[in-house]
Amino acid sequence: MVDAVHDGGIALLELASEDAARERVRHPALDRPPDALNRTSSSTDALGRVTSYQYDSSSNLTQRTDARNLVTKYFPDDLNRLGRIEHWNGATLVDSVDYTYNAVGFRTQMVDPTGTTTYSPDPLDRISSVTFPGPKTVSYTYDDLYAKPPSPNLTQHLRDPL
Repeated sequence: MVDAVHDGGIALLELASEDAARERVRHPALDRPPDALNRTSSSTDALGRVTSYQYDSSSNLTQRTDARNLVTKYFPDDLNRLGRIEHWNGATLVDSVDYTYNAVGFRTQMVDPTGTTTYSPDPLDRISSVTFPGPKTVSYTYDDLYAKPPSPNLTQHLRDPL
């Protein structure tokens, strides 16, 4: 059995379990000190590796720097949606991902090093199809409760009765 210890909010402080001798073993969770706006400013994993986070004035995550000093930069659009991601190794841009949205905020396109992925909405702005580079298209349908019906590749879909 594993017990999760929280700080009274949503932050995980530690996990505790029983070892083979049924003695309680404590496993410190990630150390995630918040900044003045209660956003994660850094995280330290169990091996002591630190990842730092930076935000803009709208609290959008703008940069993540991992323990290897690899930097991921996040660029929001004018509506604070994710517009671009860049991965940097020192002064070298390794790759980037760009996102495009329609007038109602539905993501319509993602362009990354593998090519362009296009997302098509149905009249209710649910995903009706995704066309991946290659191209390969996956189509989606929905039941009367607006849920995707079970996929033959999934074991089971569970939904509470209304």
